[in-house]
Amino acid sequence: MRTRIDGRQGFTLIELVVVMAIVAVLAGAAVPMATKFFTSKARAATRAELEEIAAAVLPYFRDTSKLPSSVTDLTQNPGVNGWAGPYLSISTTEAWSGATDIQVDAWARAYRFTTKSASLLEIASAGEDGTFGDASDIAFRIDVTPVRREETLAQLATLNSAITLYNRDYLPGTPLPPNYTQLLARLVATKYLPATAPYKLDAWGSAFQANPKGKSPVTAIVSPNVP
Repeated sequence: MRTRIDGRQGFTLIELVVVMAIVAVLAGAAVPMATKFFTSKARAATRAELEEIAAAVLPYFRDTSKLPSSVTDLTQNPGVNGWAGPYLSISTTEAWSGATDIQVDAWARAYRFTTKSASLLEIASAGEDGTFGDASDIAFRIDVTPVRREETLAQLATLNSAITLYNRDYLPGTPLPPNYTQLLARLVATKYLPATAPYKLDAWGSAFQANPKGKSPVTAIVSPNVP
């Protein structure tokens, strides 16, 4: 038994030093574990939010034929034709930054939107270190090629249905001209199509082509982007 000079029991200085050393060792081991745990949780939350944002890009593109430049484009009309959002729901706003929770990652940093090509968009978080271009980045790439293909196939279905009906009624006497611009005008003038504008170009912005090319009678329309 250890007795202090005032008669009460207590710890010696050495024992206190040993206890403090043990506490320090335990704390030193706990801090990295806690940091790793919270980083893992933050990355998972950011990845889930990126998936939600990425999923909203396709309907946005389907309506506007454009790629968004920020999360704001998905929640507020940026002034583009066809916008029918919001494509994302906004739940809360951070008082200190003024940003909605969907606009920033788990580290309260804004997501970066980068157009990689006409059909490819990358949305990314810099991750825990806040620096883009290293292993901590969390990124999603969204390819809108399927939407372009879907829209082009719908255009072709309408065009080719109109051509089939026209040929049924006007061949062999008045075949459609092989020039696509003239062909389109003829289909509109004869009421087989409602207007020329939606059918001038495919969803890639390329001109449709008459088939067979340069010959009459035209039996179908094709797109250079859809095999």
